[in-house]
Amino acid sequence: MYKALVVLFFSLSVYFVQAESHTIYRDIPYVSVTSSAFDSERHILDVYTPRIKNTTTEVVVFIHGGKWKTGSKELFNYVGVNFAEKGKTVVLINYRLTPEVKYEEMAMDCARAVKWVTNQIGYYGGDTSKIFLYGHSSGGHLAALIATNNRFFDSLDMKNPIKGCVLIDAFGMNMYNYLQHPSSDDAWMLETFTKDETKWKDASPALFVTNTSPKYLLFLGEKTKQIIYKDVINFSELLTNKGIPTELIIMDNKSHLEMIGQMLDYRNGIFEKCITFMKTH
Repeated sequence: MYKALVVLFFSLSVYFVQAESHTIYRDIPYVSVTSSAFDSERHILDVYTPRIKNTTTEVVVFIHGGKWKTGSKELFNYVGVNFAEKGKTVVLINYRLTPEVKYEEMAMDCARAVKWVTNQIGYYGGDTSKIFLYGHSSGGHLAALIATNNRFFDSLDMKNPIKGCVLIDAFGMNMYNYLQHPSSDDAWMLETFTKDETKWKDASPALFVTNTSPKYLLFLGEKTKQIIYKDVINFSELLTNKGIPTELIIMDNKSHLEMIGQMLDYRNGIFEKCITFMKTH
């Protein structure tokens, strides 16, 4: 592991790590460090690249899950490592969490990170015309939300740059429907989404899908939570009805956590399915 390389004009500090066939640049700020809004723990991202860069590559931007209140990019470093080992440029982001912020601020953080990607990822060998958003669980909700609801990118004075969206056992595609009759175990969600039904609508990716929305690859665990299963099935049908190229893959005998845990193994077939999706779209 090597610790070095300060890239002054777009980051506060970068940690440079080499291992096998990839390189890692850690803790790069995607919000100006001079801004009063800058959070030194949450407004940062890591970039994973193939060590040998013969050409520009598709860009994987991964948003972690954790019920909108826990998690960090460090817990999912294997996603970055394994995609980089397969020749892709990968960005893992942190974003602010409940109770400090609500879902809107989380989504804006994710959009700001994507804006950083469009401005800077070319330096790392990424192709800005091939940015793919990935998300697991609540991270899938945030990925789908900024991919479908253009207000987040509009507020940053940029066009939606998302080429495609890959959701891994995502939840929250229609928060408006769900929060009208949540289970007794999910009352905590109101801390993130409030009791305002207008907010529930604004938080629902399904309500913003149009025929110009990005293409989708949806992975769903056969043994996941029932609400997630129904949510993803309904979202897949909606996308198809809107004419959005959509592929739904239901994975046998996989629970919610197993859906992301399988990506620990670089030989797992989920990677090839993702790579095929990115190449063909």
